Amino acid sequence: MKFKELYEKGLDRKVNPAVSASDLSEDTVMTEIVEYVFTEEIVINLYDILTNIRQNQGSHVGIWINGYFGTGKSHFLKYVSYCLDQHYSELAFMRLEEAIEDIIRNSKGMTKLDDHGVSLSEIKSLKKWYSSQAEVQMVMFNIGDVHDTNSNQAQAFTTIFWNQFNSQRGYNSFNLALAQYLEKALDDDGKFEEFKEYVKGKGYDWERNISRFAAGRLDLALQMAKEVDPDLATDVIRTKIINNDVNVSVESFAAEMKEYIDAKNNRNFRLLFFVDEVSQFIGQHRDLLLQLQSLVKRLDEVCESKVWIACTAQQTLEEVVGNVGGNATNPEDEVGKILGRFEVRASLQGTSPEYITQKRILDKKGDVEILLADMYNKNKPRLDAQFVLPSTYKTYKDKDNFAAYYPFVPYQFQLIKNVLDAFEQLNFVDKQVKGNERSLINITYSIARDTQEMEVGEFVPFDKFFGAMVQGSMQHLGQRAFQNARQALEVIEDEKKQAFYRRVVYVLFMICNLKEEDKQQFSATIDNVVTLLKFPTCK
Repeated sequence: MKFKELYEKGLDRKVNPAVSASDLSEDTVMTEIVEYVFTEEIVINLYDILTNIRQNQGSHVGIWINGYFGTGKSHFLKYVSYCLDQHYSELAFMRLEEAIEDIIRNSKGMTKLDDHGVSLSEIKSLKKWYSSQAEVQMVMFNIGDVHDTNSNQAQAFTTIFWNQFNSQRGYNSFNLALAQYLEKALDDDGKFEEFKEYVKGKGYDWERNISRFAAGRLDLALQMAKEVDPDLATDVIRTKIINNDVNVSVESFAAEMKEYIDAKNNRNFRLLFFVDEVSQFIGQHRDLLLQLQSLVKRLDEVCESKVWIACTAQQTLEEVVGNVGGNATNPEDEVGKILGRFEVRASLQGTSPEYITQKRILDKKGDVEILLADMYNKNKPRLDAQFVLPSTYKTYKDKDNFAAYYPFVPYQFQLIKNVLDAFEQLNFVDKQVKGNERSLINITYSIARDTQEMEVGEFVPFDKFFGAMVQGSMQHLGQRAFQNARQALEVIEDEKKQAFYRRVVYVLFMICNLKEEDKQQFSATIDNVVTLLKFPTCK
């Protein structure tokens, strides 16, 4: 049996560890639901968010989701949205229920879910409410991608939210005056779709050509609108659009939201803004954080907790407050008050990237798990002898752990995380390449594909981790540091020797560049290097 026959999900599929909030294609959505990996913490966070949105009893409507770069914030944010989406909620909730059943089945007593009141019955109740009673609309965007740097920065958050809300209801997302005074006016009169069809009949595509109409063909657009909706006061509309006569303020945006919600006439209606990478956008700009605070506060007051804002960030909210010079411990601090606006928090920093990687890439077929468990039981003494490692680095705990991680060894993920963190600190690789979930998934999937023709009974050696994925991420300093070794390898003519020496160089380059505290735990001794280079076997 070859390695490629081990994996439940196969190696011919597309694995995208970098989830984009804006990618909502059907294939992408289904993959993100089916391959989502749940931990107890993730289940609890999902439950807290879904419950708070439903109950509508919080004093504020902010949700803050934080985690280091590559910890799955965007994927988590999108999974929340799938639970709320009528089209995908059945599958999303089914997977959540299965995850809870697995956690309960594999636990030995009380779980963290019990401590937080999470149960199958509670999840089923949420599922029923969202699928049969609630009406939910969502606006999702990466704030850095949609921000217009030429716009008025004093109104940045309000402008972005308003434009993205307009996009969600079918209007343009860049010219607020055109959206409010022409597109909305047509929509209010029930003529907007008819207008777009009329424009199409004239040889134009409104959605594709709207920037041209806004810039130089406004009179033509207004003429066609008048022909569709004779009641339009096009002269007034023209003046307001040309003068960009829109009051872009938190108050006016909240009023717009209130008007929209009231028209729904449904106490179970919710409108959610899912905003990705907010902390990067705010940076050290105190005014931007104050804008966000004002927006969340006013929307809560005006819209009766029916409009929610969920933000993802690399930092905790306390850290963001500190970055702009605020005081997170003083309730009277102008900036620190935002902490009370975001009462629902979800931290993904404690999520194990090794576990996520194992579940997404290395999950085995049922019959394979039985075969591997038997292999472990028969070869345990040999395995213990072949993997002699420093005490802080783990091999296989038991047959189940062996079946989960084979043909990799658990210590390899712990060590490569330390290697990547060290490389990032040394500026050998891009800042985004570090020992996080995204990097581990990328590297592991690449190695799994590269070794798929190896035979069951063999193991993946550690030098494979210095493969194309890591080398391809090398920056100038990393390439220069590796140059001498590369040149030395080139003078060796014997191909077999060169191949072996290359493996040695890869291992030495990784462990000799570890941080000092990590070198103390895993030093470049002959025994350690030999263990990393071994092709152990259970044959």
